[in-house]
Amino acid sequence: MTNNLYLAGIKVLRGTNQDMPPELKGAIATCFATGPDYQSAVRSGVTALRQMGFQFEDIAGDVKEMPVDQWDAYVAAVWPDAAASLPRQSDLPQILETGGVFFGPFAGFES
Repeated sequence: MTNNLYLAGIKVLRGTNQDMPPELKGAIATCFATGPDYQSAVRSGVTALRQMGFQFEDIAGDVKEMPVDQWDAYVAAVWPDAAASLPRQSDLPQILETGGVFFGPFAGFES
């Protein structure tokens, strides 16, 4: 079965995570996860966040399938300031093959 790349905003609370600034209660994590379908991908993203100590709260917005062949253009248009911390398009085939999960910027909230 072939994996696809999905984008999900995942709302998390601090949980036991020690890296979140103390004034924040939680965040919306920009999660890029691979899987044969969006449900599998989101489960992988939630699992990765839990392993980081966060408490899953909800999915924020729609889950979208990302076109892998347009990844670099997407990053340049949407996340230019985060481009150095995101994989390159040439890295995506291996990430898809291994069922990887990675994160873009987190948007923290106080209440």
